[in-house]
Amino acid sequence: MGRVFKYWLALAPLAVITSYAVQFLMFRQVDLTFAQFATLLSVPLIQASVFAWRAARPANALAALAWSVARHPLAQPVLLLDGLVLGAGVVGWDSRVIGFGAFVNIHSTWILVKGAAAVAFCVAALLRSNGRERMTIARRVGAPLLLLFAVEPSTSWLAASFARVHAVLGPRAEVVQRLAFYGPVFSILVGLTLRSARGLARQSREAGQLLQVAIALSIALAVTVVLASFNLPIVTQPWLGFATLFASCAATSGLLAALFLATAGPSRPEGS
Repeated sequence: MGRVFKYWLALAPLAVITSYAVQFLMFRQVDLTFAQFATLLSVPLIQASVFAWRAARPANALAALAWSVARHPLAQPVLLLDGLVLGAGVVGWDSRVIGFGAFVNIHSTWILVKGAAAVAFCVAALLRSNGRERMTIARRVGAPLLLLFAVEPSTSWLAASFARVHAVLGPRAEVVQRLAFYGPVFSILVGLTLRSARGLARQSREAGQLLQVAIALSIALAVTVVLASFNLPIVTQPWLGFATLFASCAATSGLLAALFLATAGPSRPEGS
């Protein structure tokens, strides 16, 4: 996942700059339509995924991870309950309360519940560790938990932080303000979480892999929100429903990562 993110960070700005520079310098016009904007975000993401897949070929690792999660005794009830909630949200997409496509639904609360459970499992992992290992784990779980509580569009601490910045800057060019704020902060947060995932893999390989899955879902969410904000400074349906679905799945991955971390054996030494 780290390679996908790095490739995308290199390809996407280059695609945007090249596309608009060619249009302006050669044709004296700039295509700012939604289709053009979506292409400039999505095509580099697909290219980055192909490059990373050729380099790592993660299919076997994902299959092994799915099997580990499916047979973990604590993960099974989590998956069952979460599957029921998510399944109801997708099947009853427009249904009030249970549907992802409804403006009033339970999914924001459900994401926060999973986030709180992830915090509890992280605390359990800290309590069962000792000395230097405890400080290491505490340092490594910080960024993933921040990412977990940042992804839900309506309850994100990141959104609350932007609201304070926006109050100072005023309503002018709000979409540009959002891109300028969320882009760097979100990139830094994802980069720190990737670093944490590599470190936590020494305590639990599955925890590190699940955090990478959460990052992948978070990037998909970010692209969805940016596309949704192309013409409006708010996220409307059906974009909001897709963003919430990605956020909920990312929260599930984060919760499972914390669960594996809390039940892992002794950490593996450096270089093992």
